[in-house]
Amino acid sequence: MPVHQNRLLLLVASLSLAWSRWCEPALAETPAQAWHGEYAGSLPDPTGRPQWTGLQVVPQGKGEYLAVELAGGLPGNRWNMRDRQEAVGRAEGTPTLVLASPVRKYEVDGWQVRVTDLQGNPVGTLRRYFRSSQTLGSPPPAGAIVLFSGGPTSELKNAKITPEGLLQVGCETTRAYRDFCLHVEFRTPLMPEARSQARGNSGVYLQGRYEVQILDSFGLVSQNNDCGSLYKQRPPLL
Repeated sequence: MPVHQNRLLLLVASLSLAWSRWCEPALAETPAQAWHGEYAGSLPDPTGRPQWTGLQVVPQGKGEYLAVELAGGLPGNRWNMRDRQEAVGRAEGTPTLVLASPVRKYEVDGWQVRVTDLQGNPVGTLRRYFRSSQTLGSPPPAGAIVLFSGGPTSELKNAKITPEGLLQVGCETTRAYRDFCLHVEFRTPLMPEARSQARGNSGVYLQGRYEVQILDSFGLVSQNNDCGSLYKQRPPLL
């Protein structure tokens, strides 16, 4: 799969890139994207105390949705990395999506989530958040080697670039590296009906044998074959 304006920065072994599916630019929001995303706000914990809480809403295809409530906040932003509660629901042709877990109901309108208990008593409201990585678009630091920035490069062998400036599958670095810091930016396609390794699967290979997994793992329990993992070796840290 081509990647938009990837900057791969090696500071100090060989690396190769592999993609399998084209990722079209987002021109208009689809029905699956209307509720898809992250929400956060204060909800009571099991003892009744206010607790910052995250919620991820994930389209599953054919009108089905999964929501994951995360105690403490969103991944990378106060989630305790342990407590999660899943809810399921189905689009019914209305502006709102209703999901239910064993203890709560969630009414999603795309901008906020109204949370109630199973009897319909208000519990709280979560607001939608649009997050991006703090390192997204970072300029190359002093001394960095830019492997690819949207145009021809002598740092990659067999590099194939689309007219739009996207890097295609099958290239590898012309030089070998030892210790390094690697900055990669990528974009995965939204494939709601696909599951597990079929959701935008790709990867970056280090030394021709260790794969850093690229995948749409949003809302899942991170395993050693999900996005950001060292494939079949270590799960991602977040």
